Amino acid sequence: MNFILPSLILLLIIYLFLCHYFRFHRLKHILKKYNNVHLDYHQAQEIFIFTFAFDMPYISETSTSFALFKTYGIPTISRLLVQTNQLTRLDTVGRRAEDTGVLIGEFSIHDLDSYRARMAVARMNYLHSLYKKHISNDDMLYTLSLFIIEPTRWAKKYEWRPSVSLEEEARFIFWKTIGERMNIENIPLTYKEIEKWSDDYELKHMVYSTDNQICGEATLNLMLSSYPDWMQNFIRQVLISLIDERLRLSMGFEQAPFWIKRLTIIILNIRAFFYSSLYASTYLSI
Repeated sequence: MNFILPSLILLLIIYLFLCHYFRFHRLKHILKKYNNVHLDYHQAQEIFIFTFAFDMPYISETSTSFALFKTYGIPTISRLLVQTNQLTRLDTVGRRAEDTGVLIGEFSIHDLDSYRARMAVARMNYLHSLYKKHISNDDMLYTLSLFIIEPTRWAKKYEWRPSVSLEEEARFIFWKTIGERMNIENIPLTYKEIEKWSDDYELKHMVYSTDNQICGEATLNLMLSSYPDWMQNFIRQVLISLIDERLRLSMGFEQAPFWIKRLTIIILNIRAFFYSSLYASTYLSI
């Protein structure tokens, strides 16, 4: 009996050590493999997939969804979506969200030079070409920039670890390649440059408009549609608590109660602690 408690403590220590080892195992391998390497887009995609699909799948996917949502805070973007009825009804909102998710998934998981990835980019270019006269290059570039920088920001706030500089560089190169294949012009040359450009553009152009609010409400309603009616108001406040203040004001959303903001952060922090310290990762192979 005297050995039970020490044995349990020892087992706990061993378990925590193994959790930490395997949790960082793949990251250490990636950092070692690409130390002092000038990444091409194939290598960048390998690192991108590692982060998006294996190390931070939930926050990567969630932040990408919110990145798309954030574009609706720009009046020139939301106006076109309202005029084309793409974000005015629940069925069209859902279709656009699913189409976007499928296309991003196709060129993210499959090699960028593969048939499936090239067809996904071609399909995306075709859809944009239907409204080419109404879509500015800057709005396209702003959308691209959010897919690059938002996952990094979300990881820093909510994930079990922040993104490392190699992941930021890889994400930039990956999406820059996509942007070039979409014929987006004047793409900045580094992650830091596109982050600054995006922030400056947002500061100048993200202001309230009725179209912003229509797109924002339609998208929120889509997110809430999978929850029972009695939960929807609470979940709405949780979702609003996750967006930044400028975006909230640009869409005319109410301010989420302080206690919901705190509760949301606490839950996400608990999740981050669990995955960083208590979750025995299955990433045993490279």
